[in-house]
Amino acid sequence: MESETRKELWAIIQAIGALYCCVIGTWALLKPPTVPTQTSPGVTPMTPATHIVWWFWILVAGFAICAVTLAIGTVFNFVSRKPSQLTDVTPQQRKPACERLQWANAERERLAKEVATLTNRCAELETQLSKKQTELKSIARFVSIKVAKLSVDEQTISRGKTLKIRFVIECSEDVSDEMVFPDKICLGASFRGVCNPSQDKAITLLQGSHEYDRDLTIPASAPLGKHMLNANVWQGVLGNGSKSKVIAGGTPVEIVVL
Repeated sequence: MESETRKELWAIIQAIGALYCCVIGTWALLKPPTVPTQTSPGVTPMTPATHIVWWFWILVAGFAICAVTLAIGTVFNFVSRKPSQLTDVTPQQRKPACERLQWANAERERLAKEVATLTNRCAELETQLSKKQTELKSIARFVSIKVAKLSVDEQTISRGKTLKIRFVIECSEDVSDEMVFPDKICLGASFRGVCNPSQDKAITLLQGSHEYDRDLTIPASAPLGKHMLNANVWQGVLGNGSKSKVIAGGTPVEIVVL
């Protein structure tokens, strides 16, 4: 039973007890009998005075019932309260209203400062991200990247073997990892739909002409015969061609798969 329902029930019982006391007591005092009650032989008749005393005790009993009902209701309500209602009171709730208000204002100011700090930090990060994106876009615009030569160690290779591919790349300036962050500069290679993204290799481009290399394992399902091997320089997510773009391409090299 909910606490509010219990309170209403005990209030009704107490009201009934009080009404009983008022009605019966008033009636007993204002309407005493005026004649002795007829009794059997040997029984003392009830006089008006005896009648008043008898109803007086009824009135006292009514008040007693009302008091006991009130006491039981109070005790029952206290005992039936949930422990959280008795003990789950924070130190701030025990303080006077003025102190709680001061504490609430202080908390609001503290949270406002934290929000302002986080807002400033977000603005700084957005500025840094914008700067990185600008640098990223400027690479293809201002840095000249060219695959001057593309070669393989073996033009004829069997299925299951690994082919070594060599790039000679000319770059107008150094391209550091910070300039393309979070992207990578990587070397890709494929022929007739055969590729191995796990073998894509991330590199750091240096100013001038430099040689780089990567491997390509020929799978057992690769088509036999002559093929043109395409090898390019990519910028984007390493091993994910759908999230990368070609920034420099070399002249395809002929290979033979046996």
